[in-house]
Amino acid sequence: MSLKRPFVSFVFLVVLPTAAAMATCVTISRRAWSDVHRRSHDRVAAIVLAAVDQELARAGSRALDVAAPVPNPDPSDPSVQRALSGDTVRGYRPTQAGVEVLVVVGGRDGGPVRVGSAAVDTLFASRLGRATGYATAVYGGGRRWAGSGPTAGGPALPDEVSLPGESTGAMDMAGGVFRYTADASASTAPAPPSALGALAVPRVQPPDVLARPVALVLGLLLLFSTLAAWIQLTRPPASRQVRTPSHVSFGVLALIPLLATIGLASHLDRRLRSQFDEAGRRDLTRALSAATVQGLTDSPHAVRQLTSFDATLTQRGSLVASTVESPPPALVDLPTPPPSFTSTGTFEVGDGEWIYAGMRHGEGGALVLTTPSERQRLKRFRTTAGLIAGLLVIWVTVVAVVGFKRPSARPQSPNS
Repeated sequence: MSLKRPFVSFVFLVVLPTAAAMATCVTISRRAWSDVHRRSHDRVAAIVLAAVDQELARAGSRALDVAAPVPNPDPSDPSVQRALSGDTVRGYRPTQAGVEVLVVVGGRDGGPVRVGSAAVDTLFASRLGRATGYATAVYGGGRRWAGSGPTAGGPALPDEVSLPGESTGAMDMAGGVFRYTADASASTAPAPPSALGALAVPRVQPPDVLARPVALVLGLLLLFSTLAAWIQLTRPPASRQVRTPSHVSFGVLALIPLLATIGLASHLDRRLRSQFDEAGRRDLTRALSAATVQGLTDSPHAVRQLTSFDATLTQRGSLVASTVESPPPALVDLPTPPPSFTSTGTFEVGDGEWIYAGMRHGEGGALVLTTPSERQRLKRFRTTAGLIAGLLVIWVTVVAVVGFKRPSARPQSPNS
């Protein structure tokens, strides 16, 4: 039997399975890493989309205030018919200056039909872009209304993007997330049926979960173990009369890739744990900034409507208002944030953990946003990575003890 056969066995039975285990751990961690960052993009897009609804409602109120009677309204117009029945009909239309909201209102008592219009403040997209650190864009009817810069989306949605007429959802687009929703206010005249959408693109793409230096070190460790196996398993024994226990050499050589795999799983676990906590704090801080620029910090319910995060308003250690159904004492007892700074952290609630971000509100008050920690998702990665590492250890142990035998050279006869 050729002396290269043990080396080939080592490569196929140890090095390749170890490389496959490492690749599997990296793939799973990258998927979790990508999900965390995509969720952050989606949250910013949802905030911008909620701000669109708020700005349309504000413009609608202004249009209602300036609505004037129409001297001879067309009774066959659907919007006029609804207005005469007592409904308030709202719609929007793009203009050269931006977007305009139209309101048609009347009364059942034979009052005149009134029509008003008001421009939408489209600068909110730029304000939210600065507050969140994202490039943002707002679309209505497939056309771009406003944005924080030319880097987010084009003047119109791509042709391959088809928005359903009556649904809400999100999709990946332009390196970020595009969130859309059916626009109920535009479902009747004078505006045609349409959908509203918001695009949020991070200005800086997140790094990879596995840094290049770490990947380089892992590759060098596998190469070193392969070269060590080549030297140990292919050189002739010093004395042809002594049999070296092959499974011992095999086990020692296999320690390097095994320890490298375990070290990689531990490194990825630390990276994900840090990223989950950091992403939660970062999203809450962005939500606080968005609520501030939209002028909603006095109302926890308005903040939740904009950001989808629970909001709590406290004053000198006392609860003022909260969207949390039963605020825990730990939430109310949080220290008041310093002026002009945002404080973040975690606190225990029952068997779980909450992440919070708070800002000073008035004299001695605080506005605090909270969200449950996503550590539960980390447990799934730990379970999978631990299972992979355990199976790899069992496999290499079985191969080293049972299945691997290095042949020794036959002793030569005295006459040879």
